[in-house]
Amino acid sequence: MKTNSAMESLLEQYQIDDVHLISQDSSYPIWQKEDAIGRKYWGVSNFCGMDRNQIKSTQDLSQLEWDGNEIHLGVQTDEGVKSLLTTAVGILLYWKRILEYQYPETRFYVFASYDNGDMLILDEGELPTRSVTLRFWADRGTDTVMNLDSFDDWEQPAIVGYCNFAPPTH
Repeated sequence: MKTNSAMESLLEQYQIDDVHLISQDSSYPIWQKEDAIGRKYWGVSNFCGMDRNQIKSTQDLSQLEWDGNEIHLGVQTDEGVKSLLTTAVGILLYWKRILEYQYPETRFYVFASYDNGDMLILDEGELPTRSVTLRFWADRGTDTVMNLDSFDDWEQPAIVGYCNFAPPTH
């Protein structure tokens, strides 16, 4: 797993020293399906309902996975952030293990980003929701989902894992 500098600072702030020592969390098991023409795609939970109808043969499956595999976790208090972060990393570690073990022929990314809620418009007395958004998608040889070239310099804390391939060097 690779953390950007903003995530490293956040983990340090909450005294999370080594993300690889966090217990895996299997709350969101991975499934595999095929579209109408037999292309494989992977998901968790209800996939945001995105595959209720038949997936078109022209659909970018990496983008579909990015959108459909969005898991949003949140807490209202600063005291809950450490648990939020460890849960999120535990899910990523579980996903990474499953994707590498069950689908070794396919390259995947697992990803999480943190939002401290400072841009939310709140009612008087309301506390901002601190949240982590998790996603994963298969690498299909195109950069249709996100550009990780300047990952280390992002202001938003994030962590990315590479499954079944070495991370690219930038």
